[in-house]
Amino acid sequence: LRMMIMSIMNSFKSLLWAVLVLLILFYVFGTSFAAATTNHLETVSTGNEPINADLMDSFGTLDKSILSLYMAMSGGNDWGQYFVALEDLGSVYQLLFLGFITFAVFAVFNIVSFLREAPSLGLAEADAQVGATSNPTNSDKNKAEETD
Repeated sequence: LRMMIMSIMNSFKSLLWAVLVLLILFYVFGTSFAAATTNHLETVSTGNEPINADLMDSFGTLDKSILSLYMAMSGGNDWGQYFVALEDLGSVYQLLFLGFITFAVFAVFNIVSFLREAPSLGLAEADAQVGATSNPTNSDKNKAEETD
């Protein structure tokens, strides 16, 4: 129990850094998708037609864009529906979206997993050393008896 509590306490710093990286990632990509959507809808005279409804619902504002990116990355919605919604913006934004998904899923989650496990590994070693000094083994007892 002690090791679990110490592991949780030591991983808060790593968790905060990982959340900060994710927030920056969502903001940068969300801003680019929201700006492109707004620009596209201003240049096209059919901004209110149903053909643009998915694009507007997913990336029409910054908060919708960030939420859509979070849902696509975390499994809240299938990322394929957002990929199709970005079709009106062109293949460059679709490739940018694929780059976001690839980076977010593979790189960020692997980094977060490592940051979560690294403090635990160090604590396990420290706990083993503490246990070794507080509970001598039979061979240590035998050595003590031999010296007497």
